[in-house]
Amino acid sequence: GVAEVMSDAGLTHGGFYSHFKNKDALAAEAISEAARFRDGWTDGLDDKDSNERYVALLKRYLTRQHRDEPAQGCVLAALASEVATAPEVPRKAYQAELDKTLSEVSELIGDGAGLSSEERAMALMSMCAGALLMSRAVSDVSTSEKILRSARDFMTEAERNTHTMRMLVEKKKLKKLKKKAAKLQHEFA
Repeated sequence: GVAEVMSDAGLTHGGFYSHFKNKDALAAEAISEAARFRDGWTDGLDDKDSNERYVALLKRYLTRQHRDEPAQGCVLAALASEVATAPEVPRKAYQAELDKTLSEVSELIGDGAGLSSEERAMALMSMCAGALLMSRAVSDVSTSEKILRSARDFMTEAERNTHTMRMLVEKKKLKKLKKKAAKLQHEFA
């Protein structure tokens, strides 16, 4: 309740309303504050290509530490089930943070495999959050480790296949251009 939250903060119950309109406003602010995980997750990848960024994001997200320390991790995974039944204000704050994260990830990983960068970011976030939640939910540590490892390996392999497909498409385009150039050169010779 409000009284307990304010007491833990060292403030009076009445002081709450000078900071927040209601509990929903507090929840929304807490979601925005907790979303700072995103900065550490996505920072320092500018020198890598989009495929390397994708794999780096996987490796950073699907870790034992992230599993074991939910309070320091991704608010999107930690609060998804609670926010799903929350009032509109916290849900809008959650949506805003999800949108920011998807935008940032989208810029980092680009498009591929017939998907736009936004679709790839949505898939990456959905699979990462789902695997993380499942790894936290099971009681057997070995199973939890397998969930994290399997998700990382599967998505890394999918990204390698995407990279291979991109390279094949580029080779086909280059081959066509060379044929056109040879044809033009022959016509003008």
